[in-house]
Amino acid sequence: MRGNIKVAQNKTEAIREVVKKLLGESNGKPYHCNAPDDAVFPYKTYKLNTVQLGDEAGRDDGTVIVDIWDYAQKPNRIEKIADEIEKSFNHRHISNNTVMISFYNYLRNLLDDPDKKIQRIQLQIQYKSYYIGE
Repeated sequence: MRGNIKVAQNKTEAIREVVKKLLGESNGKPYHCNAPDDAVFPYKTYKLNTVQLGDEAGRDDGTVIVDIWDYAQKPNRIEKIADEIEKSFNHRHISNNTVMISFYNYLRNLLDDPDKKIQRIQLQIQYKSYYIGE
């Protein structure tokens, strides 16, 4: 473990570990892709979209898509969580034994859910990562 971040086996795992740790700095449990049916509100789901640039420096760019979910009449609590996440990620630079990664806030949307008691905000956070090695 380095800097409280578990050293992962490959680049994708390394990026996911960093994202999960940063999301853990705010209220609500983070889940990769989908939350279980019994997840406790509020919670967060996240996915990585990567653009492999294929350059000699080993750089890949991408987007972390974070959905914040809450069972509430108003979005007040998830707005606060979104603020905390943006603070955790924006202009954050982290490295471990596998990657060096920089995050930049990009987009924030309040989304409608068919269930009017579900509040949801989606954040898109851009990142640039450099592969160091396994």
